Amino acid sequence: MSWKRFKELFQNRKPDESHFTLGIDIGQDSSALAFYNAISGSTELLDMSGGYGRPSVPTVVQYLTESKEWVFGEYAVLNKGVGRDVTLASFMDKLGQKEDWDLDGRSVSLVNVLGLYLKELIGGLKNINPKAEVAGAVAAVPSYASAEFREELTRAFQAAGFGKELIRLATDRECVLTYYLTREKPRSESVLLLDYGSRALRGGVYQIQPEKDRIAVKAQSFLFSDALGAKRIDEKLMALFLSYFPPKAPRREKEQLEAFLFQHKDLLLQKSDWQKPVKLYFNFTYPPIQRTVTQAQMKELTGPFRLAFDQFIFDLRAQNASAGQLSGQLSEQAPGGQIDTVVCTGGGFEMHWAKEAAREHFPASRLIFYKNAKSAAAEGAALLAACHLGVVDAPAIQIEDHLLIQEDIGLLLHKKKFYPMIQSASFWWRRCPDVYFIFNEAVAAAGRGVSVPLIQRGADGVFRVIADIGPLHLPDRPKGATRLSLSLQ
Repeated sequence: MSWKRFKELFQNRKPDESHFTLGIDIGQDSSALAFYNAISGSTELLDMSGGYGRPSVPTVVQYLTESKEWVFGEYAVLNKGVGRDVTLASFMDKLGQKEDWDLDGRSVSLVNVLGLYLKELIGGLKNINPKAEVAGAVAAVPSYASAEFREELTRAFQAAGFGKELIRLATDRECVLTYYLTREKPRSESVLLLDYGSRALRGGVYQIQPEKDRIAVKAQSFLFSDALGAKRIDEKLMALFLSYFPPKAPRREKEQLEAFLFQHKDLLLQKSDWQKPVKLYFNFTYPPIQRTVTQAQMKELTGPFRLAFDQFIFDLRAQNASAGQLSGQLSEQAPGGQIDTVVCTGGGFEMHWAKEAAREHFPASRLIFYKNAKSAAAEGAALLAACHLGVVDAPAIQIEDHLLIQEDIGLLLHKKKFYPMIQSASFWWRRCPDVYFIFNEAVAAAGRGVSVPLIQRGADGVFRVIADIGPLHLPDRPKGATRLSLSLQ
């Protein structure tokens, strides 16, 4: 049933344990599912880890070629390297690119595979109440998700059978800020939101201003760095583990190392006191081997990431300082303005060095580390869903952001085909890749200038010329085509 019908239903009666209001955060590395408990008036996480006690589930799907079955989450990770099974992951990097996989001689789209994963994830609710219905759901997406990304994710929910229950896609920062502002008493303050996930470290400074019927949130700065993604640290750990084996180790042995990494990386990265070296037992090899990881090795491995983290904070505060000078709101008490509260979310903050780095950079600020670092976006999304359904009477959060480009910008080639160079939901400071295109008109006269219109495509699909690039003085070319390169910053 459509979420709009449930909204009408809840106007006359309160929701109970037979209705689930969901928040879903689909991550590159792992995903979390939360629901709003109308009885207790709070959000709760669904543990789908199969007994591992983790609030998030690996975003991994495996196809078993012999039995033609699908395996999800932890089981797909731990089963890697066994037989000819195909393991699929990294969905977030591929969404919006019309990706297809070849599985046992047939083509399967990423949208359908992700739909199977979502169906399994949401199906875990039946462990709580087999007869309960999903009243509505909000899914968190990256702030810079393209229109194609959002369109394919929406289709994945439809493939999972929850297209009518999906209320909307909300940005991850909107979800986390909703979670934070619902748990805390809203006040006028400057909040730095650091979200450290497997794909990237994201940071944004927001001015919070409570008003009568809403909470105004003004984005002062926003940066992200994929070079700092927690997945990069996994790659370094994998290289360390591979160094323990001969160069020509069997392929299956190398694949099983990924399952070993999944089981043991917390042991290496979450330790705050290295009183003794850590002994690791590689019991899947023959003969089994034992290796010792020292504190010096881990410092050497994470050291470059710590330096990059420091540079990231410096660049973020410098951008915030520029925004503050423009608006006249910059405080002289600290470089880049005074930060009242720092909210740290994402699985990256499960690593001890990342927590220590945040504490050292903001000694005078209030630091918030949530118990389940990966779950804040999912719980915030559940709160947003509850607000849409009228279950929670909370003030709306309105984010004002001039850092995001809201419409596509590109070229209209041959007066009919639009080629986007800068997609909507891009940030103005991002570097755009060079674009090559063919100019099919003849260039007849020497010195003739050729102009290329730069087009802005609105959300309604209407084209508007915002600038003319040129005139470009090209050499005589009475026949054929001219290949041009264009760069925008």
